[in-house]
Amino acid sequence: MAAYCMLPHVGAAGARLEYGDGSIQHAGVVMGLGGIANHSFMTLAKGNGGYFNRVYTTYDVSAVTAACLMMKRTLFDKIHGFDETFEVAYNDMDLCMKIRKEGMEIVYVSFANFYHFESKSRGIDNTPEKKLRFKKETERFLEKWETVLQEGDPYYNPNFSITYPGGYELKEWDVYELKEEG
Repeated sequence: MAAYCMLPHVGAAGARLEYGDGSIQHAGVVMGLGGIANHSFMTLAKGNGGYFNRVYTTYDVSAVTAACLMMKRTLFDKIHGFDETFEVAYNDMDLCMKIRKEGMEIVYVSFANFYHFESKSRGIDNTPEKKLRFKKETERFLEKWETVLQEGDPYYNPNFSITYPGGYELKEWDVYELKEEG
């Protein structure tokens, strides 16, 4: 990850994260996937590389999770780091959007591989207070990055589903009837 962060055009690098059973927790983030943003290939079984083996390929993405993110301190300071109005949700997505706004690339580094037990330490958002906080953070992110979300993820094939959790199922193709001329 450090080797990519040293490149002048790279703003951040993130790792491949797996659950305890080896399935994928994070292989980059797709903006718009599942509504706002979600991890690529989430829950894909151990050993399955997904579409064109992307899980095991290093490539540019719109965002990576801050669970394992590396970036230059000078850039972090320049963009004023994390927006603390995102207490839990979307703080890393917001950071990555600010990096991209600076014209920098974000790289998913497939061979930097770690286990991650997402939200295990803080629990799930199942109390009224946590649900309200999540709702407010969602609304804030949608307001702040509405244009980016409307334009779609530039690193994601528009022919793929943005609702499928694995992110690689093809959309249903439109069928056009060819009319005979005459």
